[in-house]
Amino acid sequence: MLLSNEPLAAVDERQYEVTGELARGGMGRIKVARDKRLDRYVAIKEVLVKDGMLARRFAREARITARLQHPSIISVYEAGTWASGEPFYAMPLLKGESLDAAVARRTTLDQRVALVPHVLAVADAMAYAHEQRVIHRDLKPRNVLVGTYGETVVIDWGLAKELSAAEERFGTAGADGESVIGEVMGTPAYMPPEQANGDPVDARADVYAIGAMLSHVLTGAPPYEGASSAAVLDAVLHGPPIPVATREPGAPIELVAIIERSMARSADARYPTARELAEDLRRFLTGQLVGAHHYTRGQLVRRWLQRNRAASIAALVVVAVTAAAFQRVVYAKHVADEQRDLALANRADAEDLLEYMVVDLRDKLAPSGKVDLLGSVANKALDYYDHHAASLSERGKRALQLQALGRVLHDAGNLDAAGARFHEALATFDTLSFLDGDTPWRSLAGETHALLGQVEAARGASGRARVEADTSLGILQALPDTIENRRFLASTQLVRSELLLANGQTNDADAATNAAVKIADDLVAADPKSAPDLDLRHRAHVLLGDTYERQGNREQLVPERALELPAAQALVDAHVQHGELAVARAHLDLAFAAVSVSDVKLASSEGVRARAAYKLLFERDPGNSTTAFAYAQTLYKVGVIETQTQQLEAALADFHTEAAVMDALHAKDPVNKDWTLYVATSHSSVADILVITHDPGTALVEHRKAVASVAALHEENPTDVRWTRNLVGLQDRVGRDLIELGRPAEAVAALVEAEPLSAELVQIDPKNIVYLTGLVDEQERIEHAQLMLHDAHAARLAGQRAAATLATMESIIPGDIGVADSGADICEQLGDAALMLGDATGAVDAYRVAATYAEVAAKGMPDDSALAARVKRLAAKRSRVR
Repeated sequence: MLLSNEPLAAVDERQYEVTGELARGGMGRIKVARDKRLDRYVAIKEVLVKDGMLARRFAREARITARLQHPSIISVYEAGTWASGEPFYAMPLLKGESLDAAVARRTTLDQRVALVPHVLAVADAMAYAHEQRVIHRDLKPRNVLVGTYGETVVIDWGLAKELSAAEERFGTAGADGESVIGEVMGTPAYMPPEQANGDPVDARADVYAIGAMLSHVLTGAPPYEGASSAAVLDAVLHGPPIPVATREPGAPIELVAIIERSMARSADARYPTARELAEDLRRFLTGQLVGAHHYTRGQLVRRWLQRNRAASIAALVVVAVTAAAFQRVVYAKHVADEQRDLALANRADAEDLLEYMVVDLRDKLAPSGKVDLLGSVANKALDYYDHHAASLSERGKRALQLQALGRVLHDAGNLDAAGARFHEALATFDTLSFLDGDTPWRSLAGETHALLGQVEAARGASGRARVEADTSLGILQALPDTIENRRFLASTQLVRSELLLANGQTNDADAATNAAVKIADDLVAADPKSAPDLDLRHRAHVLLGDTYERQGNREQLVPERALELPAAQALVDAHVQHGELAVARAHLDLAFAAVSVSDVKLASSEGVRARAAYKLLFERDPGNSTTAFAYAQTLYKVGVIETQTQQLEAALADFHTEAAVMDALHAKDPVNKDWTLYVATSHSSVADILVITHDPGTALVEHRKAVASVAALHEENPTDVRWTRNLVGLQDRVGRDLIELGRPAEAVAALVEAEPLSAELVQIDPKNIVYLTGLVDEQERIEHAQLMLHDAHAARLAGQRAAATLATMESIIPGDIGVADSGADICEQLGDAALMLGDATGAVDAYRVAATYAEVAAKGMPDDSALAARVKRLAAKRSRVR
C-alpha cells in the first residue's frame, strides 16, 4: 500500500496550549503542548521553513509513522497543517532519555550490556516495519528513546522510505521521489558503506545500523568517530571500524559475532532481515546458541551443564524448605520463602561462578599474569562438588574442575599432582560417555588424554606421551564429523606434532601437522570469515614451518614462512583478539627462515618489523602481561637473529630490554613458573653475548642470576625435566665462564654439581641427543678444569666418562660432525692427562684417536681454520711423545 500524496488537513492551532520547547533544529522544532480536547500533554513536531519539498517529506514522515502500529515505534496522535500552512504532527510525550545518553551514564561494560534488551526492542520494531515495506535509514542511539518505565521507542522517521514489492523482492531500493541517487542521507557513523556511497539501500541498511547501535552500547562510543561528518563518512567508505573485541576485550563473544555479521561490509553477508537479527539477540538474552557465533567445545559443554542444572537445584530447595519448618510457626511461611529464595540464589551463583572459571577465567587471568589463582578456585570448586555431586551433570562439573586444576598444576610444574587430577577427570568422562552417550564427554576424554601426553612429555617420558596423544587422536577420529569435532581433531594433531618434534620424530610430526593443515584449510575454505578456523589454520602453518625447520628442509621452509603473513593478516581482518600478535609472529618466523638460507638482509628487515610490531602492542597496553610476555620473547628471538648475523651490540641491547621486561613480569607474579624460567633465559642471553664480546666477569654475574632462578624451580619440582634441563645448561655456562676467568676450582665445583643431574636426564631418555650432548659437554669441561688444576688423575677419570658418553652418541648418530669435534677435544685432553701421569703409550693412543676425530670434523667443515690447525697440533704432539 503506497502512501497518499494528498495535503494534510488543516487543524485549528487553538486546540493546543503550548507550554514549552523540547528541541530545535535548523528546519524544525518539537514543542510541549496540552491537548485541550482530551486534557493530555503531547509533543508536537513542526516545520519552521516554508519549502515545498521539505513539506512533502514531512507529510510522508507523518503518514509513515502513523501507519506503523508497534509498541516500540512512536505513535502519531494527529497530523495536519496550521492555518499558516506549516505541517505538524502530535505524538506521545515520553519521559526518559535517548539511548546514547543512557549509554553515556553507564561506566562499566556490565552496565552497558544491561541495555542490550533495548537494542532487541529496536530490532523487533524494525522487523515489523520491514514487513510493512518501510525502512528507517537513520537508526542511531539518539533516535531511540528509553522510557522511565523501561519502554523502548524508535523515533524520527524523517528519512524513512517505502519499498515497492520489486525493491523488496530483488533486494534493491531506488530513489523515493524526493531523494536522488548519489545523495547521502543519514548519520555517517551508523550507516553502511552503500548508503555512505549514495547508492540505493534496502532493509539490510537498517540491519547494519542496528549492529552499529549495538557496537555503541558495548563500547560506549560510535563505531566511527572523526573531527567532522565528512571525515567519518570517508572512514566508513574506506574500511571497517576498529573491532569491538579490540575496543572492549571483555565484550560477550556472541554479541561481538552478532555485530560483525550485522555490520558486514557486503550487504549479502549481513542478516537477511531484522527479524533474524532480533532472533539471534533474543537467543543471547535467553542463554541459547547464537547463530552468528562459532562455538568452541568448552562453550558447548558449559551450555549443556546449564541446561541440566534444574534437578540439583530442586533437591536443594527441598532441603531449605524442610529446614524452615523448624522455625516458629508464626513465621513459618515467611522463613520458608526466604530460605528457598536464598538457596536458589546461592546455588545458581555458585554454579555460574564455577562454569565461568572453567570456560572464561583462565583467558581473563592470563593478561594479568595471575593464572595461578585458578588453583585455589579449583580446589574450592572440588570441595563444593564433593558435597553436592550426585547427578550426571554435577559429576561432569566436578570432572571439569579436576581438569582445570590439573592444568594449573601442570603450569606450576607439579607434574605428579597434575597427572593424578587428569586421570581422575578422565575416569569420570569415560563413565559419563558410557552412561550418557553425549558427544561432549567423549570429546573431553580425548582432550584429557592429550593433556596427559603433555605431562608425560614434561617428565621426559616421550614414549608414554606418544601413547596418550595417539589415544586422544583415536577417540576424536571416532566422533561424529561435525565442524567443532573437526576443529578439535586438528588441534589434537597439532599437540601430537609438538610432542613428536620434541622427541626428534620429525617425519611423524610432519604427517600430523599436514593432517591438521588439511582440516584447517578445508574449514577456512568452507567459511572464509570464521575466526576460530582462521586461527587454527595459522597455528597449523606455523607448526608446519617449525617441522620443516627441524628437518633442515630449507627449500620448503622459507615459502611456508612467507605464507604465514597473509594468513596472520586474515586473523586481523576477522577481528580475532591478538590477531596483531600473529602478524608479528609471522614476521619473526620469516626472519628465522631467512637466517637458515643465509639471507641476512631479509632476516634483519623482518626481525626489525617483528620487534616494532610487538613494541607498539606493548606500549599501547603495558599492563597486559600476555602482550608483555610476547614482546619479551620477540626481543629474545630477534637477539638470536642479530647474534647469528654478527650484530652483537644490537643483540645485547635487545637481550637487556628482554631481561627488564621479564624482571617486571616476575615481580608482578613471582610464583609463575614459566616466567621464572624466562627470567633465567633472558639473563643467560645477556651473559652469552658478554662471553662473545670477551667480558666473562660480567657474564658470570648474569649466568649466576639465571642459575639462582632455575635452581629454585628444580628444588620445588625435581621430577619436571624442564627445570632440570635448564638448570644443568646454566650451570655448564657458569663453569665455562669460570674457566675463562682462570678459576678452575670454582668451575669444577659448579660442573660436578651439574653432571649427576645431566646423567639423570639421560637415564630417563637414553637416546635423547640433547641430553647426551649436555652430559658430554659437562664431562669435557670438568676434564679441562682438572687439567688446569694439574690434577691429572681426576682429569683422566672425567675424560673417560666423557668418552663413554660420546660412544653412546656415536651409536645413535654415526658420523656426526659435532660428535667428532667433541671427541677430538676429549681425547686430546686424555692424552695430556696421560703425559702428566707419565703414561706415554696412553698419551700416543689418545692423540691418535683425537686426530681421527679431528680429521672427520675438518672434512665436514673445511673452511674452519681452527679445526685444520688442531689436526696439525695433534700430529705434532704425537711426534714429540714418540
